[in-house]
Amino acid sequence: MQEEQKMILKMIEDGKVTAEEGLELLKELRERPEQKDAAQEEEQERPSAESHFPSRDVKWEERREFYGTEEKVRSFAAKFSDFVDDAFHKIKEFDLDFNFGSAVEVEHIFQHHVSAIEKVDVHVENGSITFIPTDEDQVRVENHVKVYRVKDAEEARKAFLDEVDFRVRDGLLKYHVNRKTMKVNTVIYVPKQELMKVQLYTFNGSIESKALSCRKVEIKTINGKIRLSALEGEYAKLETANGTVTVDQLNVDQTDVKTINGTITVAAGGGDFDAETVNGTIQLYVNEAKRGRAYLKTSAGSIQARLHDSLRIEGELRTNVGSIRNELPECNVLEEKKEFGSRKMTFIANKHVEPNYYIEAESHTGSVITRV
Repeated sequence: MQEEQKMILKMIEDGKVTAEEGLELLKELRERPEQKDAAQEEEQERPSAESHFPSRDVKWEERREFYGTEEKVRSFAAKFSDFVDDAFHKIKEFDLDFNFGSAVEVEHIFQHHVSAIEKVDVHVENGSITFIPTDEDQVRVENHVKVYRVKDAEEARKAFLDEVDFRVRDGLLKYHVNRKTMKVNTVIYVPKQELMKVQLYTFNGSIESKALSCRKVEIKTINGKIRLSALEGEYAKLETANGTVTVDQLNVDQTDVKTINGTITVAAGGGDFDAETVNGTIQLYVNEAKRGRAYLKTSAGSIQARLHDSLRIEGELRTNVGSIRNELPECNVLEEKKEFGSRKMTFIANKHVEPNYYIEAESHTGSVITRV
């Protein structure tokens, strides 16, 4: 059983099953009878070329939905993702210490009184970014800096101040730190009124934001997670190569989300939403009855879409080798293909109500699930 549990956890980590499906498989393993006859034990202990495969006792194709545990599942998924992100963060910290030696840590604060900021441009080569819109009439940038290849705190502070480009001028906040032998974890406070464009970038680090209302938002990290508590605007682009993307509440007209290795979890209130990941799951929760559309795609992961029950929903679900489960109420299936390697379903649900929501979801190897 221990090996099977490890395999299930590995499948969750790789994004081949959702956290919900993984919990159901673990539950099924725990509920199996513990008592086995001698023949079964002998068969288990006998060396076999197939011993590295999961047990045949696990009903992979017949697992049932794990109802009534949405909050627990989301909590589990969040904790699991945080565990992976924290492990990755520690590895990157070790890489810096290994390559550059010990570091000297310093703190520094930039502060500038201003009534409004229209544009924000933040670029940090190494380090995390936390963005906090406030009601205060000032820009405040708090920095915790680890400087490598310096002797003492005085030299570290001078190296940081020589490298940083901080300016507030004509409604623009610019903050750039491009030096790779310097890790800068920064917290940025800006007036929340009149924000028109926000660009946040880091090569190695996470990006987080509190409730943000802005016409255009572009957030990108190469190695790190993206976590937004709430985002409102006209256009948003969220991108990471290695990390998760989580938005607790999204109200944006057009949103594009991409990651190579990581899960995407978004609760949206309508609008157009495009999400794509290579190795990871996609979880979309449409929690308001507003017109919109969603295009969801993953190569090695599953897709789960929970849609508001007051929407007229049209959609197409596709997978090559996974399963398709459509649990929407009052659903008419227009076309269905069940051939291995090409599974497809087109449907209309709640066709007599408004507004309309359209969804396309495609997974190469994982399952695709829609429900309310």
